[in-house]
Amino acid sequence: MKLTNISDNNYLLIGFIFGINFLLSSCEENKYVQCKQIITLANSVASETKKITANKSVENNEIKSWLNAAEIMTQAAEKMEALPIKDPQLLSYLSDLVKVYRTNSEATYSIVKARESKNLEAVQAAQADVKLAGEWEKKLSSGINNYCEAR
Repeated sequence: MKLTNISDNNYLLIGFIFGINFLLSSCEENKYVQCKQIITLANSVASETKKITANKSVENNEIKSWLNAAEIMTQAAEKMEALPIKDPQLLSYLSDLVKVYRTNSEATYSIVKARESKNLEAVQAAQADVKLAGEWEKKLSSGINNYCEAR
């Protein structure tokens, strides 16, 4: 005597629903993990460079600190490129962050070099590059945060 009459098609449908649910949840988890990797690295870079450049003076005794900050940004660009990101939108954000870090690094090196050669115009041009990169970074951070918070 059968108490229920569930056909094989219903079992397939139930299995399909569980499979889709699993795939969707694993994609979200994957996005979460990728977001966390990018955000953690970006926050680390921001924290490290902030400590180093807390004193905004670029006098001779501070040149080494600025060079250290430039090196941190260079390394951050390399670390960002090495992240195993697969999400297309995150890859786009990642590419832009790498450009920001490289621009900041190159501009910081340029500021130091121009300062040593007492080239005020070159200092101002490099400072403008840093300012633009900073504005771009703020927009990127906002975009990344919004994308990563969306479910």
